[in-house]
Amino acid sequence: MKHTLPPFTVEMLAATLDSLPDPAFILSRSGRYVAVFGGSDKRYYHDGSGLVGLYISDVLADDKARWFLREIETALQQGELHVVEYGLSGLDIKGLVAEGPVDTIWFEGRVQALNFQVNDEDIVLWVASNITARHKLQHDLADALRREQDTSFQQRQFIGVVSHEFRTPLAVIDAVLTNLQLAPPAGAQDLAQRMAVIESANNQLILLTDTYLADARLGAGLKVDERLPIDLCALLRQSADIVDPQRAAQWLQFQCQGACANQFQCQTSQTCTITGSPGLLRIALTNLLDNARKYAPQGQVDISVRQDASTWRLHLRDHGPGIAAADHQTIFERFRRGTNVGRLKGNGLGLYVSREIVRGHGGELQLLSSNASGTVFEISLPLACNPPDTQTLHKATL
Repeated sequence: MKHTLPPFTVEMLAATLDSLPDPAFILSRSGRYVAVFGGSDKRYYHDGSGLVGLYISDVLADDKARWFLREIETALQQGELHVVEYGLSGLDIKGLVAEGPVDTIWFEGRVQALNFQVNDEDIVLWVASNITARHKLQHDLADALRREQDTSFQQRQFIGVVSHEFRTPLAVIDAVLTNLQLAPPAGAQDLAQRMAVIESANNQLILLTDTYLADARLGAGLKVDERLPIDLCALLRQSADIVDPQRAAQWLQFQCQGACANQFQCQTSQTCTITGSPGLLRIALTNLLDNARKYAPQGQVDISVRQDASTWRLHLRDHGPGIAAADHQTIFERFRRGTNVGRLKGNGLGLYVSREIVRGHGGELQLLSSNASGTVFEISLPLACNPPDTQTLHKATL
């Protein structure tokens, strides 16, 4: 027995089309809205029936309207399903700049050429599906992948740099110890000289270890929890002793605009006081001094500390060959070294770590100048005490 289907009227067809969750536009080659169906999912779409009779250029900004016309033409020429992704925001829709969505809403357009004309024009069916959530997920996954790739690359760099940098001071210590076994020191002066070599190499190991540990903390999101009072000038002396404990007096010139006595020692009542983590700030200062000493080994390093209304400003000047102009914008990047360092060893972390530590204390580290006469860095750190009564410039040499 043959079953007879109930009649499917034009009204039923229209109701079916209108109930489609996603909007379906009938668009002509010239960009006219011939008909609009669907869009019943009110979470994502507004009533589009008012578009019928208008042109895309009446509704969208010129550049966006031209894009739609190109995609319509592509679908008509291909004669098959054409899929595109696109974004729309309030800035793309004429008359909605103030009230339209601030964030871009993303759509997938499925465009199919139809085999008949309306008003002597070829037409397409354009079904628009809101894919904003999917687009965000894809974007987040792509970002996560890029971060993972960056992390993997930096880890490979880290392992390569660590294995190279740590080998040098360890080799020095091993050589001196071996030499001590094979040739005992001739006297106290000979022993002192050999111990000084070991101490210098050991200090380099300490600095390398501290720098890499600080870099690891930065990767995990550095947060300076310590807020201890710190004598800035005393901290500078400690840093200088780490870089070169035996000969700092020969290469370091210090000036402090404050109530400081000799040899980096401030008066207890009016010190150059800041607050923060002594360990982290020592790493920052030691890296800067080590760089200055490394790249200008025969020259003097000048340090000046002065106070303005709310900040201690520390200027560190070396008399080395300077940093190449092309590197001025990149020297604070992780694992980035200057292009004119030649064969001098380095890990490309010192300036990056130092700046992040200073920023963690509410300050800033910047390159003030660099040329063939030398380089000047400035550290600015917030004041942590009342300004000293005197502004006399005290000079001391280590």
